[in-house]
Amino acid sequence: MYSFIKKTKDDEKVTIDDVLDIESRFGFKIPEILKDFYLMYNGSSIYPCVFSIDGYEVEVAKLVELKYGFLPLEKIIEMDRTDGFIPFDMMPVARNSSGDYYYWNNQSGQVYLYLSDSIEDPIWICENAEEFFSLLERNCQADQ
Repeated sequence: MYSFIKKTKDDEKVTIDDVLDIESRFGFKIPEILKDFYLMYNGSSIYPCVFSIDGYEVEVAKLVELKYGFLPLEKIIEMDRTDGFIPFDMMPVARNSSGDYYYWNNQSGQVYLYLSDSIEDPIWICENAEEFFSLLERNCQADQ
């Protein structure tokens, strides 16, 4: 279990078929660490995770659900593609408490934070999904 997991939701479990459906519908090849996370922890709440990137403090408050919940991955992608602000090769993976989203790039594997007030200038977070989960592990605030 990840140290940043606060509470699991057994009623929001997903299957490998759900993951494969998202990959097929949106043209993503989801990294194994994300697939495994969705299969075990979809919909789980997390402790706040705060870390610094190039002197800029960032926070992760929620990981995006693959399915179920108020705003699952497929709804976010559909809204993003309709709006046209986020490139098609970006997949939402998390958000901060202000509602800004972290995206994983399907081509490069890198993770970026898109701030709603400066969407044209995303903040580079890390090289890949594994490193993103490592940042969460090292920086969660489980005592809150």
